[in-house]
Amino acid sequence: WEWADELPPPRPSLPASTDVKELIAQATRPGDADKRVEAVNALRAMGPKARPAVPHLVGLLDDPNDRLRRAADAALEAIGPPA
Repeated sequence: WEWADELPPPRPSLPASTDVKELIAQATRPGDADKRVEAVNALRAMGPKARPAVPHLVGLLDDPNDRLRRAADAALEAIGPPA
């Protein structure tokens, strides 16, 4: 299919919410690690707008789940240093 080369790459699915407080709640809620990582990745995608999540993301750096720790680290980097 020639037209298939013209399609953009698939976008990762992100939680429907773009509300920082809701994403923080999803990221810190015990349970499904995949959903928690998705929420953290959504916060990362928001960049500096997700600054209120920083203390919660720092707390996730001690989580036993390696994927969640790495996602939190990447989110903190994307949010950037405090103003």
